[in-house]
Amino acid sequence: MAAMDAVALDVRDRMLSHLGGDLAAFGAETVTAAPGPLVRFAPVDEPAVSIITVTYGTGPVIVDALAALATTLGDTAYEVVVVDQPPERGDRALPTATRLKLLTSGVRLVAAERNYGFGGGNTIGVAHARAPIVVLLNPDAVVTPGWLDPLVAALDDPAVGIAAPVLLNPDGSVQEAGQTLDRRGGTAPITARPAEPRNDVTYASAACWAVRRADYEALGGFDPLYHPAYFEDVDLALRFARAGLRTVVVAASAVVHHHGAG
Repeated sequence: MAAMDAVALDVRDRMLSHLGGDLAAFGAETVTAAPGPLVRFAPVDEPAVSIITVTYGTGPVIVDALAALATTLGDTAYEVVVVDQPPERGDRALPTATRLKLLTSGVRLVAAERNYGFGGGNTIGVAHARAPIVVLLNPDAVVTPGWLDPLVAALDDPAVGIAAPVLLNPDGSVQEAGQTLDRRGGTAPITARPAEPRNDVTYASAACWAVRRADYEALGGFDPLYHPAYFEDVDLALRFARAGLRTVVVAASAVVHHHGAG
């Protein structure tokens, strides 16, 4: 397990300032209960895994993502937490929260006051999570059968801090099996299928990560210094490595990533 150091304390303090309050008390939470839900999640008292999705003006793709979750998790004791961040004023699309209330039941829906970005939204979700393992899952990521158990099993190794799947394009080709980071800070996806069951990588896109909640919290989570741009995942993966924890891509797990689809 990671231990909190001065860097992690700084990141945590920046995030608390960014959010403007106590993480555990953040956001008005409801549990969706549509009378005739298209997607249903059974209530769980003690989940083993918390699956966290952050939305920001997200369209119908979120329903597809949740439907895939509901049909691929089997007997796993899990909960689904959606942190919904409001889009810019003037967006007349159906609000994500309204869509979820109309079409789902059993989703723990946390309403954010404004857009805190990818990092802030996920930190809010982790604060609401009840399970020891959290999966950060983009709303444009559609899981495939058998995706979760190999990620959770990878975390049985105490040296592994982040377990990521192979990300696929909608046509089935490899979008990335982790990424490389060069000396100038440039990144490049690894598009070859993993040669080993668990491939060590510098980092993997946080479109889908499985991590221990305790590690995320001990390392301070995502740094709001990167808001509203990118590289929060690169930075956090490097801090995991600094704490002696590996990032691995798990060959037996695959998730289709639609790259920003609404």
